[in-house]
Amino acid sequence: MKNRLVALTSLLAIAFFSSCDKEGEMDINFYDSDFRNGLWISTDQRDTLHFVDNSNLSVSGDFAGNGEFVYRIERNMLVLAIPDLSRETNHPILSADKSKVVLGNMIITNGFVNNSRTFLKED
Repeated sequence: MKNRLVALTSLLAIAFFSSCDKEGEMDINFYDSDFRNGLWISTDQRDTLHFVDNSNLSVSGDFAGNGEFVYRIERNMLVLAIPDLSRETNHPILSADKSKVVLGNMIITNGFVNNSRTFLKED
């Protein structure tokens, strides 16, 4: 009886710790500030987002333009602002996978064209 209890307890402990590891890996994506820092490149390689730290962003490219911004994330929204100016732009986070993020409102359009951009994390 004691051996069965030890075996059952061991199996439960292994299952618990295995599920914790997988859950932690799944949580690492664009919303994780440490993971977000670094270079993100658009799938067509025409735009880049360089998240310098948890509040500073450097943008360059054909569609996104060039500039230095401060940013914050509020729920499913990337909010950008030029330092020392009160005007902000909102960019919906349409999806965020482990190394991929789709941001809306990244291209100025007439409203009839998809203005989202997909960015991949550079290793």
